[in-house]
Amino acid sequence: MWFEIHLVRTKRITANQLFAAVEKQFEQQLCIGVIAVEMQKMTMDEVEEVLVEQAHSTKPFGEIAVRRKFLTRLELAEILMAQADAESRLMDVIVELGYMTHDDMRNALKEFRTEVAGVFAAAASD
Repeated sequence: MWFEIHLVRTKRITANQLFAAVEKQFEQQLCIGVIAVEMQKMTMDEVEEVLVEQAHSTKPFGEIAVRRKFLTRLELAEILMAQADAESRLMDVIVELGYMTHDDMRNALKEFRTEVAGVFAAAASD
């Protein structure tokens, strides 16, 4: 997210565009229950039971599923990794929405990395 904030600070995108990209990224995110069923780690009935309990709780889906013994902690970790792998990178969403071109994004990322490297180099010399 630091890079995307850099895009706003350098006026490559607006704060509203960043917000819209974050919203779109969130909308595209696969739910843990869907992934658990696709990976054959849970049944639809088990997912439904967790969702019913979650509706009356502040606990995350995974925590409830593990406590109810529908998933092990290892299986939950695998599902969370699959969810992260499936997630679109925010900078890809920004390009997809037409806020920047691929070339502009590459150049901005290169500039950002150079800037960050300079900050670390300066900190190391102090």
